[in-house]
Amino acid sequence: MNDNEKNYILRFNKIYSVNEAHPPWRKNLQFGDVNTVWTGLDNSSIDKMERNNILKGAIGQHRWWMSLLPGGIYTTTKMFGGKYLLRCAWNMLSAYFKTSLYLNKKYGFDAFKKFLETKIFVPVGEGAGAAFYFISSPIIRRFPILAPFPRWVEIEVTTVCNKKCTHCEHTHWGQTQEQRHLTIEEYKHIIDQFDLTWVHTTGEGSSFLNKDFFKIMAENRRRNIPHYFVDHFDDLNDEQMETILNYDIAGIYISIDGASPVTYNPVRIGCDFNRVVKNIRKFIDKKMEKRLLLPELNFRMVVTNENVHEMPLFVELIKSFGGKRELGGGARLDFVGVLNFDENEQKFVHTISYEIYKETIDKAKTCDFNVILSHIEPSQNPPSSQCICWLEPYILMGGDVIPCCTVLMSNNREYLHANAFGNLFKQSFKDIWNSPRYKEFRRIINDDSKQVPGFCVNCRAYDNTKRAIRNGIRWDL
Repeated sequence: MNDNEKNYILRFNKIYSVNEAHPPWRKNLQFGDVNTVWTGLDNSSIDKMERNNILKGAIGQHRWWMSLLPGGIYTTTKMFGGKYLLRCAWNMLSAYFKTSLYLNKKYGFDAFKKFLETKIFVPVGEGAGAAFYFISSPIIRRFPILAPFPRWVEIEVTTVCNKKCTHCEHTHWGQTQEQRHLTIEEYKHIIDQFDLTWVHTTGEGSSFLNKDFFKIMAENRRRNIPHYFVDHFDDLNDEQMETILNYDIAGIYISIDGASPVTYNPVRIGCDFNRVVKNIRKFIDKKMEKRLLLPELNFRMVVTNENVHEMPLFVELIKSFGGKRELGGGARLDFVGVLNFDENEQKFVHTISYEIYKETIDKAKTCDFNVILSHIEPSQNPPSSQCICWLEPYILMGGDVIPCCTVLMSNNREYLHANAFGNLFKQSFKDIWNSPRYKEFRRIINDDSKQVPGFCVNCRAYDNTKRAIRNGIRWDL
């Protein structure tokens, strides 16, 4: 895609400019609820639902001290309670210490140090422990000039996929979206600009279709950078499993959007539930045979109105794979909300019944791995004043820098490319991070008295509704 083509988007068989003040390719400007025009938002029914749940069992109850928490764990604490948060913290601390010693013995002090830094300083990404931000995030949010220079980054390594998952933006992309792989030379150029203690290689596609993906793994291992990635585990063969295990990848997030074939297969088109489960069990067996502590195996379910009823069954499914010994000390299960764009409108879960929440939480408390609830319902999301996602930049295919992965998956990539803070193949990340526009974004992102940055419209993790209605939107950010 050339620079001129980046300025336009093809949606609904029409061509639009991405620089218009009120993006016309969106049917609604959506803040939290994809079925609601934001200017007429009415939260009264949601508030009633919350009150009923609180009366039934204190599910969804906000307490003042939760506003001090990093936003990523706010919802989990709100739904599970403070004791569960302490249990999660203890599980992570005890497990990470053991894994760090393992890495020190096998690869040396540098690997030991970087893994611990992942668990302490990485803000929100896959495998992050975020321990530092339990204390510092209120200060950084109040004084963003104190934000550390990122030593953690998410990098797109592919935009090619052989699946047609119904809730993924890739399935609904327009003709102007590039589809290609990141080369190992491009990858090295990007990471050379950071002193990385963590990397998440991601993308809108299947990483194993990229012939350089194992070279990327090898480069991260050479530099002792803890490496996490996401995969569906449908196409994985024995040779690929062995290679992953040989590189001691820090962690894998396996996406399984259902607990049975009847629910999973119609959503993950091109994947097969039974094949995925078989591959997971085979991978765990190989890991146990080699007596490896890594990779941590984590699981993610995107909750839609097609699979929400299987949330308790999903906990049972993951528990059947094993506990911390089999899955890894930092293993976790994440329930996350469906991606927020127009084509997903009919899949969006507005409210989850008390009974489903209660059964899911009760089953989760029997697991020896952590279960996390993230941005499933708009009514449970924290305000943008608690966001720390902006501390973790996301590098789009081609080197464009955007503030985080949370703003990514809203099927408006042409807009993201055209409005990126800069490009790593044209300037250094240091210059981009210190640019006036990026600084201004960081200055207002957590200030609820300011306008909502344009990047943050339709954020699925934080509630910008009242702030947008009250203060408006800054489309230049």
